[in-house]
Amino acid sequence: MPNRFLLANLVALAIATQTTGHRPHWRETSKETIWTGRYGNCDHGYFVTLPVGVLGHDGLPPSPNHGFYINLAAPASDRPIPKIDHEVISVWDEYVTEDGEDPYTSALHHPRARTVRDPDGTEHHVSATLPTHLGNLKAMLVKSSYTVNGVTYVTEKVSALSRGKDIQYELRMDTSRSDLLRNERIFRQVLAGFYTVPIVNGECSND
Repeated sequence: MPNRFLLANLVALAIATQTTGHRPHWRETSKETIWTGRYGNCDHGYFVTLPVGVLGHDGLPPSPNHGFYINLAAPASDRPIPKIDHEVISVWDEYVTEDGEDPYTSALHHPRARTVRDPDGTEHHVSATLPTHLGNLKAMLVKSSYTVNGVTYVTEKVSALSRGKDIQYELRMDTSRSDLLRNERIFRQVLAGFYTVPIVNGECSND
């Protein structure tokens, strides 16, 4: 009996190729959506050009499309990323709440903060807070480090608000110090590949 999942993917791929004239940048495995060459998010108005040989990992539909991950331990692998991973790049977006604060302004208001906590309680020691840009948006870069089981990891996080101030974009790298130089090169390429897109009358394709 043919694999129904594989057959459905092949049909979707054929339709997308006939419609757009090129293969889409995504494909579905049994557990994830894998992005190659470019990540697209029409719902939240941005795209990210991926480095050559680097894959993006995302959830399967009907999960909301809010970003993707890169496995820094194996950037070209399409195997699922472990749930707890300290060698990863995450690209994420979320809607800003009414009491949310512009990350650029927030960092300027608290430039001397030396510790911050992740939602899971992990304490980060901040080493630098710097103004920067993410595509054509003003952004803030926060560099920090944290320790898990005696191993020190480095985090670089760039945050920015959309032009309409209703969506926050966050690009973050977590890596061990020993792999910092290699992984930072990939992160710099991902940052450089980020760009926003105007959506006119819903005319946009993630393919």
